Amino acid sequence: ESINVAAKSWGLECLRYEIRDISPPRGVKAAMEMQAEAERKKRAQILESEGERQAHINIAEGKKSSVILASEAAMADQANRAKG
Repeated sequence: ESINVAAKSWGLECLRYEIRDISPPRGVKAAMEMQAEAERKKRAQILESEGERQAHINIAEGKKSSVILASEAAMADQANRAKG
């Protein structure tokens, strides 16, 4: 609106404008950089914890499969011994 007020004396009407560059104050820029860094660290921690969680799940599933296979082998051995 203030652009149109300035342009009106020249007989112009501004329908839209585009901001090409913004230079925020140092304090604001530093705060934005700190926030971005905090977000990156947060994402990294989440990815790391999800990786650890999946690793624990994989280990547990491996142990479960091992126990099941050992049990099935023991049952097959007993069946074979019973058959003679």
